Amino acid sequence: MIETPVFVWKTDSGQVGRGLYPMVGCFIGIGVHVPFTFETHGEDKVLQDVGEPVKCDRSCMNHPGHLEDFGPSIKRLDSDYGVSRIVERAHSASFP
Repeated sequence: MIETPVFVWKTDSGQVGRGLYPMVGCFIGIGVHVPFTFETHGEDKVLQDVGEPVKCDRSCMNHPGHLEDFGPSIKRLDSDYGVSRIVERAHSASFP
């Protein structure tokens, strides 16, 4: 069972290799998009920045991406970027 489903996509779907990867995560359960950037160092991915959350406008449906579970009990690979800052930012969002 998925605890915290997040649809994740690269803002530049053609980007491959080392470098900075601008990404967006759509928190499906709460209707929030959170932009973030990670940098690759060999096989390691390091979270660099987490942007301001915006209300989901369903534009996520137009992007190729994949579903991840950002739930607290999910064991992520040591080489993968941490998601706690992204999750905190999503849950701090408030919209009128």
